[in-house]
Amino acid sequence: MWLWAAESRAEGHDHVTEIDVDVAKLVNNPLAETVTLEAQPSFNFGVGPSSDTEYVFNLQANIPIPLGAGWDAVARTVLPLVNEPSGAPGEDYTFGLGDLQETVFVSPPSSEDFIWGFGPVLQLPTATATVTGSGKWAVGPTIAAVFNSGPWQVAGQVNDLWSFAGHRGRPALNLLLLQPVVNYSLSPEWFLTCGPSVTVDWKAGAGDRWTVPVGAGFGRIFTLGSRAWSLQTEAYWNVVHPADGPRWSLILTVQLLFPE
Repeated sequence: MWLWAAESRAEGHDHVTEIDVDVAKLVNNPLAETVTLEAQPSFNFGVGPSSDTEYVFNLQANIPIPLGAGWDAVARTVLPLVNEPSGAPGEDYTFGLGDLQETVFVSPPSSEDFIWGFGPVLQLPTATATVTGSGKWAVGPTIAAVFNSGPWQVAGQVNDLWSFAGHRGRPALNLLLLQPVVNYSLSPEWFLTCGPSVTVDWKAGAGDRWTVPVGAGFGRIFTLGSRAWSLQTEAYWNVVHPADGPRWSLILTVQLLFPE
């Protein structure tokens, strides 16, 4: 399930990318059997009583691990860099590392049309400032599934994190993430995407638990040298959000893919 071959069609002409498979279906696929590195800056607008902007820069790596007998695993590491507004007028932002998350999906033998996987997710209290992380160790289950049909890809993943250790003065965690993903390939290079991250903080008050975004985006596959890249832009309006949560978000994603 590999990505592309680039060749010159005639001497003196530009290199033309020929897509062996739909790369867009690998870009947003949590169970893709390829190594990827990703940088994702996000801008969350309308945070706090002063309607400030929160900046989150996620660094992510996905590493597939063959297990034999048709079984595979995908290890995903996400490390956020956060620039958090103070919430008080005139005060400076706080910049630092957020909490690192490590997820491992184990996928049984499956077809190219339908893939699913399950496993654990672990959150480590790596934040360098109080406001950029939870101060807690947390763990929970996760499951993901991907269905491919022609130019369409429908996927989804869900996990729930419970804290079990960490700073005693920080509140306990019980966080649910639900992320449906729909991709549509317009061509081998261009695609449409919709992947809102619905979150539920079960420890918050009833009016502050849910964040429900609505929106979509688009992306393009291209090559630089001998590597395949993806660049995509998404915008989401939070139709439901906590009182101090962001009103809307702009998300940019740059991804580098490494086929064998």
